[in-house]
Amino acid sequence: MKCIIAHGDLDGIISASILSINYNIPPENIIFTQPFLLDKITIQEDVEEIYIVDIAVNNRNPNITKEFIERYRDKIKLWIDHHEGYQLLKDWLGEERIIAGNSPSCPQLMRESGFTVPEEWVAAANAADRPTEYKETELSRFLNRALKYGILSEDEELKEMIMKTIVRYLVKSYKNADYTKEERLLEEYGKLYEEIEENTIESAEEIQEILGFRYKVGYIKLEREKKVDITKLFILAYKRYDFLIIQKCNKEDEEITLIGTKLKEVNLVSIFNLKSGAPFRVSLPGPHEEKLNFILAKLQEL
Repeated sequence: MKCIIAHGDLDGIISASILSINYNIPPENIIFTQPFLLDKITIQEDVEEIYIVDIAVNNRNPNITKEFIERYRDKIKLWIDHHEGYQLLKDWLGEERIIAGNSPSCPQLMRESGFTVPEEWVAAANAADRPTEYKETELSRFLNRALKYGILSEDEELKEMIMKTIVRYLVKSYKNADYTKEERLLEEYGKLYEEIEENTIESAEEIQEILGFRYKVGYIKLEREKKVDITKLFILAYKRYDFLIIQKCNKEDEEITLIGTKLKEVNLVSIFNLKSGAPFRVSLPGPHEEKLNFILAKLQEL
């Protein structure tokens, strides 16, 4: 049996759909996860081939990624990633099983590497993963609204169902099969996203500027019970600020601080000495006050 392990964002879901088509792997055999949860997933014993896409090296603990590779080395057939830190994947797994590069999304990287990928899918993935550089498309908006509702619902079964519905929708549309059922479901969950969108717009108005820096720095601490679209909040903030710092708690009440920038010349992975990640946005777990002081000290150096 074959399985796919993919990042649970739109970039990863579209990439998983491409692998599903190319390697004849059903959506039921796709595992969606995050790089920092790679060691928590369960792979069935009868899986003989593993295809991994849009999973970066864990920037919190790279050994988690390395240990996963060691555990499943003989079964991993292909690993595709476009985040910084992919050189470590080549070191640990060998270059022959790695497709990696600095493309804005995995679907674009896959197309550049010889996979057949619809242009509409590449444009949607680019818009979802690099929203400050690429304009939102009709497809990215349609899929992302349903996906974000699932993610922010904190209902793992619902989130998983929406992710696999997106895969079925994409695969069926590619094969010219009837995707009416999937389209209807995604429309339904997209409408439920509207309250989250309203919360996000309200939160954008509450962003405060932190003065004393070369660049304009915005800051907000989100209420635990208020569901907000983080990506959209960054985009709204970039109309006024060069950097945005968001502090929030996850569902386990772990304190998380996010920092993003619209400046292409700034690489946050390098600034914060991380092993991997996206150069325009990073996540720093830990006490809010400690992380905020750490970030502000780094921004003073720019």
